Amino acid sequence: MANYTISVHCGCSLSMEHNRRDSSRTAQDGHIDRSRSNQNVILCDTADLRADYAEIFGDSIAAYNAKQRRNDRKITDYYTDIKNSSQKHLAYETIVQIGSRTAQPAEAATALLRYADGWAQRNPQLVLVGAYLHMDEATPHLHMDWVPVAHCTRGMEWQNGLNAAMEQQMGSRSHSRSDTAQMAWQNRERECLLAICREMGLDMRDVQHNEKRRHLDTAAYKEKQADKTLQDARQRLSAAEDREKAAEAAEAAGKADLAAIRAQTEAARQDLADTLALKERAALIKKPGIFSQKSEVTYHANMIAEIQNIHVKVAQKLRAAETLLASVEAREAAIDRRERETTALHEAAKSDRAAAADERERVEDYILSTAETRLKEALHGQPTDREKRLEQFCACIRLKNGINAIDVFNEQERQIEQQSHSWEQSR
Repeated sequence: MANYTISVHCGCSLSMEHNRRDSSRTAQDGHIDRSRSNQNVILCDTADLRADYAEIFGDSIAAYNAKQRRNDRKITDYYTDIKNSSQKHLAYETIVQIGSRTAQPAEAATALLRYADGWAQRNPQLVLVGAYLHMDEATPHLHMDWVPVAHCTRGMEWQNGLNAAMEQQMGSRSHSRSDTAQMAWQNRERECLLAICREMGLDMRDVQHNEKRRHLDTAAYKEKQADKTLQDARQRLSAAEDREKAAEAAEAAGKADLAAIRAQTEAARQDLADTLALKERAALIKKPGIFSQKSEVTYHANMIAEIQNIHVKVAQKLRAAETLLASVEAREAAIDRRERETTALHEAAKSDRAAAADERERVEDYILSTAETRLKEALHGQPTDREKRLEQFCACIRLKNGINAIDVFNEQERQIEQQSHSWEQSR
């Protein structure tokens, strides 16, 4: 019996077009099997997130504004305020998956639907605005889109607040960055899904949640994927170069064969011309009328033998010429076909090589841009241990055009020391 796994991942990036299988988006997603899209299920789908905000927070906004004496303190567009906030997001998404690319239970869809049915009861402060079951990708999974609603004593009574909503719902506070209410909630959701699967008789692998597994943020994940894409691009480039070399070698061999066959063809044509001339000469032999009867008889006997010999030679050479011509024509057709195949292979190799080179350049530009962004972020934060910074920096920096990672890191250290010195002086 297969041993299945589950995963519960949370993020703040939503793609409604992907979740709804909008044709303008799915045309770009090559991993979607459209023949299975009819198995997808939309459990909840918001038509307008702004309207959902009015329904969720409308009463709180009205109650808050009624207490304000100054119009400039009233909330006129809470949806836009959250959208423009650098600390909050309009909605969050939880992706729940059962199985892997190689092992998926047939009951995965049923288990996921049971999990989604109990969402509102388990999560009264995570208001669901979208729920989508996808069966047309590599593994069955759910997209659960929700808005965190927290009870507050200052400002509006109910507000968008992720950490506060998680703490209130879980009944415990966040203690550190490695021990938050959101992590506790995510572990609880994972245990809930695991219990559903086991109730259905599925053989599940019990993953220990206290295992130290590094979680990659979006930038690090994209960088890791970029590394993989760069490696794939390099492999495709190498394969394209090998195909191009093979095509060039085949083209050179084909040209040499073609030259040899053309020489044989020319020789066969010359031989045929000589044979035809010989045949024509035999046909022109006539009986002379100036010899005596005795001489004439001797002459005729000699000429008959000569003509017979000529006809035999002509017939032999004609057969040989016809055989050679048929062989030459067949080889010429094969060479033409080979030239066409070689040309197509050559063009495909050039196209693959150009595409791989473009992709490698794009990925290298992205990695360098990411490294520069990490450098700027490091310069705006508090100085930390040098070895730790060196390890983090070298993990994300990549070389391009001869740039040395250690030289860049030393320059970063110099700037951080200058900034630290400026902080000390400002104190």
